[in-house]
Amino acid sequence: MLTALNEKNELVSLIQFSSREQLHCIHATSSFICSSCRSPVILKVGKIKTPHFAHRSRKNCPSSSEGETDNHLKGKKSLYLWLQSIGLNPEVEQVYQQIGRRADIAVHTGDQEYAIEFQCSPISSKVMLERSKDYYSLNIIPVWILSYEALQLSASGIIKFTEFHQQFLRYSETLKQYFLLSYSSEKNIFIIIYLISPISKHSFIVTVEHVLHQSFPFPKFPLTAISLNTDHVGSYILYREKWIVSRFKYNQGHKDHFLRKLYEEQETILLNPPWNGLPLCSNTYFVTHSCEWQTYLYLHMKKEKALTKERLLAHFIQLIKQKIIETRQLQINGSIDYAVKSVSEWLKMMELCHVVTKQGKMYFINDNCMKHKVETVEKRDEAVKNFMNKYMNDIINLYNAR
Repeated sequence: MLTALNEKNELVSLIQFSSREQLHCIHATSSFICSSCRSPVILKVGKIKTPHFAHRSRKNCPSSSEGETDNHLKGKKSLYLWLQSIGLNPEVEQVYQQIGRRADIAVHTGDQEYAIEFQCSPISSKVMLERSKDYYSLNIIPVWILSYEALQLSASGIIKFTEFHQQFLRYSETLKQYFLLSYSSEKNIFIIIYLISPISKHSFIVTVEHVLHQSFPFPKFPLTAISLNTDHVGSYILYREKWIVSRFKYNQGHKDHFLRKLYEEQETILLNPPWNGLPLCSNTYFVTHSCEWQTYLYLHMKKEKALTKERLLAHFIQLIKQKIIETRQLQINGSIDYAVKSVSEWLKMMELCHVVTKQGKMYFINDNCMKHKVETVEKRDEAVKNFMNKYMNDIINLYNAR
């Protein structure tokens, strides 16, 4: 903690002290208690970790459920100073006794109060939801910011998102896509992650933007309309092809519903057409790989010969209800019907790639698309390359149109 009450019941904030010598002085002359539970706390002024207060025992403090890392202490201090620098009047570690919560930072803008939570350590979606509901009960808007140091981003632009990280994905009505807001307490910058394209359950191709916190407003964060490009798509297709080979190599035979479905339809995963598994905004909704859920739609279209969007959607929803297609536990905006959006976006993409033709309300498989099918395993790379060369611009334009 960065705050505590002294013997005079005055709130002492360690942010106001500029030197460790000052802190050593008050450590020797003062005693402190927690502003939430009123139990004794110790002022720790070491050489490595950020100076802070620590409970002698946290078990009786309802506002202290996690051990506090140095990264968290630095982040709270840095975010507090950032809000001050843009003309606001924040309060660090604001206690709300009515709900037994201590916000990392509280701040008012106009008539609205916000509780900023800088999250460094993993918590469950249940805990995160409970905290948010508590804040909303007091008409306080919670703002969750993930520590960038908690993420694993490779030099190739691949990031690992566990279920914990995925709780921080937010949907932008303006950009029509998900993004993730994070903050680096080491570099004092905001990092916004865009174009989140899943390539497995926990791995994503992303685009990252760094913003100096001095130029970052609150509460309306400036989001940049970053466009999909050929490098992103090329990387995505490369990982899709790796997924196909891996799925074939480590298949579980008839226990694998997807491979069994392909077999029943006289198809094989290694000859799966290059239009199954394209980068769509809707891919973010699903744990199930894009190649898999898009193939289910294609196989149903192929089997039924002609379908309305409504009938294809009904089939898709049934696959989701049966857990054949698995969705992510995202904070999906209430105005978005992700199933409708996914089917609509897929049909539009298939029309652009001349895989599907629309006549009135009916959709048909276009026989001309067969010229791009994969004839043999040996010719797969060539077929994929030819298809992507022909439709790369259409794929990018549809994604960016959103």
